[in-house]
Amino acid sequence: MEIHLAYIGRESTILWAGGMVSIKEKKMDEKIKRPPMRKSRMMLDIEEKHGEQLETLLPRLYNEMGLPAMVEELGVNKSTLWYWFLKIGMRIERVATR
Repeated sequence: MEIHLAYIGRESTILWAGGMVSIKEKKMDEKIKRPPMRKSRMMLDIEEKHGEQLETLLPRLYNEMGLPAMVEELGVNKSTLWYWFLKIGMRIERVATR
Protein backbone atom coordinates (compact mmCIF):
# COMPACT_ATOMS: atom_id res chain seq x y z
CA MET A 1 0.00 0.00 0.00
CA GLU A 2 1.27 3.48 -0.78
CA ILE A 3 0.30 6.61 1.15
CA HIS A 4 0.92 10.12 -0.14
CA LEU A 5 1.67 12.75 2.50
CA ALA A 6 1.78 16.51 2.12
CA TYR A 7 3.12 18.82 4.79
CA ILE A 8 4.96 22.04 5.43
CA GLY A 9 7.48 22.30 8.26
CA ARG A 10 5.66 20.41 11.00
CA GLU A 11 4.98 16.89 12.13
CA SER A 12 2.12 15.24 10.28
CA THR A 13 0.26 12.18 11.48
CA ILE A 14 -1.94 10.38 8.99
CA LEU A 15 -4.48 7.76 10.05
CA TRP A 16 -5.42 4.99 7.65
CA ALA A 17 -7.13 1.60 7.88
CA GLY A 18 -3.87 -0.30 8.55
CA GLY A 19 -2.56 1.92 11.37
CA MET A 20 -0.89 5.27 11.77
CA VAL A 21 2.04 6.92 9.97
CA SER A 22 3.96 9.82 11.51
CA ILE A 23 6.33 11.97 9.45
CA LYS A 24 8.70 14.52 10.96
CA GLU A 25 10.37 17.07 8.72
CA LYS A 26 13.98 17.98 9.45
CA LYS A 27 14.29 21.21 11.40
CA MET A 28 15.42 24.11 9.23
CA ASP A 29 17.94 26.63 10.39
CA GLU A 30 16.08 29.31 12.36
CA LYS A 31 18.19 32.07 10.78
CA ILE A 32 16.89 31.37 7.28
CA LYS A 33 13.66 33.31 6.76
CA ARG A 34 11.56 33.24 3.63
CA PRO A 35 10.33 36.53 2.28
CA PRO A 36 6.53 36.79 2.20
CA MET A 37 5.12 35.09 -0.87
CA ARG A 38 3.50 37.32 -3.47
CA LYS A 39 0.10 35.88 -4.24
CA SER A 40 -1.78 36.13 -7.51
CA ARG A 41 -5.39 37.24 -7.73
CA MET A 42 -6.46 33.60 -8.17
CA MET A 43 -4.60 32.58 -4.99
CA LEU A 44 -6.24 35.40 -3.02
CA ASP A 45 -9.68 34.48 -4.39
CA ILE A 46 -9.27 30.84 -3.31
CA GLU A 47 -8.09 31.93 0.15
CA GLU A 48 -11.10 34.20 0.49
CA LYS A 49 -13.53 31.52 -0.73
CA HIS A 50 -12.19 28.86 1.70
CA GLY A 51 -11.37 31.22 4.57
CA GLU A 52 -7.91 29.74 5.02
CA GLN A 53 -4.35 30.57 3.94
CA LEU A 54 -2.96 28.51 1.03
CA GLU A 55 -0.09 27.37 3.26
CA THR A 56 -2.54 25.37 5.39
CA LEU A 57 -5.31 24.78 2.84
CA LEU A 58 -3.26 22.99 0.17
CA PRO A 59 -1.64 20.33 2.42
CA ARG A 60 -4.96 19.66 4.15
CA LEU A 61 -6.87 19.23 0.88
CA TYR A 62 -4.11 17.07 -0.63
CA ASN A 63 -4.18 14.71 2.37
CA GLU A 64 -7.99 14.59 2.46
CA MET A 65 -8.85 14.41 -1.25
CA GLY A 66 -5.81 13.90 -3.43
CA LEU A 67 -4.77 15.93 -6.45
CA PRO A 68 -7.60 15.12 -8.93
CA ALA A 69 -10.31 16.13 -6.45
CA MET A 70 -8.38 19.29 -5.57
CA VAL A 71 -8.38 20.31 -9.23
CA GLU A 72 -12.18 20.06 -9.28
CA GLU A 73 -12.65 21.67 -5.85
CA LEU A 74 -10.40 24.68 -6.49
CA GLY A 75 -11.08 25.04 -10.22
CA VAL A 76 -7.42 25.29 -11.26
CA ASN A 77 -5.14 23.18 -13.47
CA LYS A 78 -2.98 20.40 -12.06
CA SER A 79 0.16 22.22 -13.22
CA THR A 80 -0.96 25.35 -11.36
CA LEU A 81 -1.33 23.34 -8.14
CA TRP A 82 2.16 21.83 -8.54
CA TYR A 83 3.56 25.33 -9.05
CA TRP A 84 1.81 26.54 -5.89
CA PHE A 85 3.19 23.54 -3.97
CA LEU A 86 6.69 24.62 -4.99
CA LYS A 87 6.00 28.25 -4.16
CA ILE A 88 4.83 27.56 -0.61
CA GLY A 89 7.55 24.98 0.01
CA MET A 90 5.22 21.99 0.27
CA ARG A 91 6.84 18.57 0.02
CA ILE A 92 5.03 15.45 -1.15
CA GLU A 93 6.42 12.14 0.06
CA ARG A 94 5.33 8.64 -0.83
CA VAL A 95 5.38 6.17 2.01
CA ALA A 96 5.12 2.45 1.24
CA THR A 97 3.49 0.31 3.93
CA ARG A 98 2.51 -3.31 4.21
